[in-house]
Amino acid sequence: MPPGGSWQLVNSTLPPYDLGHLADTVHHSVRVEQCARDTPGWRFGWVERGEGPELKDASQFCSLMRGTNILLLGDSLSMQMYESWRARLRQERYANGNEAGQRHCHEVCEGPAPVLCSGLCAGSGTNDNDRYSSHYSVCDNGAAAMIAQIFRWTLSAHSFHSGDSRVARCAQRLRINPREFDIVPVPRKHVDMLLEYAARSIPSPRPNQQHGVHRLAVVYNQLAHIHPIISKLTQCYERHGGLEAALAESAATRDVLRFWAQDQAKWAVALQEARRALMTARPDLTVDIFYRTAPASSCDYFCKPPFPREPLELAQVVRAVLQVDSQPMHYSHQYAYWVNDMARAAFAAQGFGIIDLEPMLSVRADAHPASFNGTGDTFHYCQPGPGDWGLDAVLRHVARSRT
Repeated sequence: MPPGGSWQLVNSTLPPYDLGHLADTVHHSVRVEQCARDTPGWRFGWVERGEGPELKDASQFCSLMRGTNILLLGDSLSMQMYESWRARLRQERYANGNEAGQRHCHEVCEGPAPVLCSGLCAGSGTNDNDRYSSHYSVCDNGAAAMIAQIFRWTLSAHSFHSGDSRVARCAQRLRINPREFDIVPVPRKHVDMLLEYAARSIPSPRPNQQHGVHRLAVVYNQLAHIHPIISKLTQCYERHGGLEAALAESAATRDVLRFWAQDQAKWAVALQEARRALMTARPDLTVDIFYRTAPASSCDYFCKPPFPREPLELAQVVRAVLQVDSQPMHYSHQYAYWVNDMARAAFAAQGFGIIDLEPMLSVRADAHPASFNGTGDTFHYCQPGPGDWGLDAVLRHVARSRT
C-alpha cells in the first residue's frame, strides 16, 4: 500500500454491521463493550488514492475480489480481518434470508492435515451454530476468504545459535526442544499443504467457462508474538548462563531477532517453492504471495483514561515505540519496526508484494492488543474499527496486483 493515506471522520452514526455477526461478541463481550464505550473507532475511515472513507459492503468487496480466493496466514489481526469479511457477508445474507454462500470446513481440511484444520477450520464447521466455522465466508461469485492463525510457527529451530558461549547450553536446548521455548516447529511439507488445501476450494475451470475463481492470493504475516520466546530464553540465560537479568534479556532479544530474520527468509523461500509447485500442477491457477506488515503498538502508551478517540500523530507513536528502555510493551511490539523490515526484505527478495499497514494502523490506539487495566486483554483490535478498514486496504492492494 503506497504512503499518503489519512484517517478522516465518517459522517455516520451506525456501525457497518450488526455486532451479533462477530464471533468476538460471544467469547469476548467485555472487550467489545469496552471498545464500543470508549473508542467508537469505526467513526474514522481511511482514505487513500481518493477512495473512502466508506467501508465496502459485501456486494462491493465480492465484486472487487471476483476471480480471487484469499488465504490469510497470520496473527490476530488476520483473524479480525476474516471476521470483518464474514460479518459483512452475514449482514446481507441474514437480511435477505440467503445462505447460498455457506461452505463447510471439511471441503478444505479433509485429509491428514490436523495442523491446518486447527487454523483454517477452527471449530470444524459442519454445525450452523458454530460461530468459529467457515460458514458465510464465500461470496456468491465464488470469491472466498480463509484464515490460518500461525503463532510462532518456524520451519526449523536448528539454525538457532548465540554469540555468547556462556549460554550455549540454552541454545542447544532450544534447538533440541523448541516447544519448551514456545516455538512451534512446522514441517516444510505443511507449507505446500497450506496452499494445496486452500486451492482445493477453487475448482478447475469447465470448458468454455469465462467466469469463476482462478487465483489464490496468500497474505502472510507473523509479527512476532515473539515475546514468550524472549522471556523463556532470558530465564534460561539467567539460570544456566549466569547472566544478570538486564544482560540476559538483551542477549536473548538479540539472538531471537536474528533467528526470526533467518526463519522469515525461509518462509519466503518455502512459499515461493510451494507457489511454483501449485501453479505447475494447476496451470489454470494463478498464485500470488503478499507480506502484510503489522502496526507498531501505540496502545501500551496511549490506552489510558481518557482513551484517545481520534487517530494519533505518527511521530508520537514512533517516539513511544523507540523508547524501549523506558517502558516494556505488551506482545514485544517495540520490535515491530525491526520485524517488519526483516520480513519485508525477505519477501521482496522473492518478488512478492508488500502490503504496508504499519503507518496506517500504528496511529490507531484501538488497533492493538493491550492489557492496559491490568486485568487482561480487553482492548484488542476493536471491531467495528480499524481492522475493518485494514481489510479494505488489503483487498484493494490484492485486487490491484492481479498478474
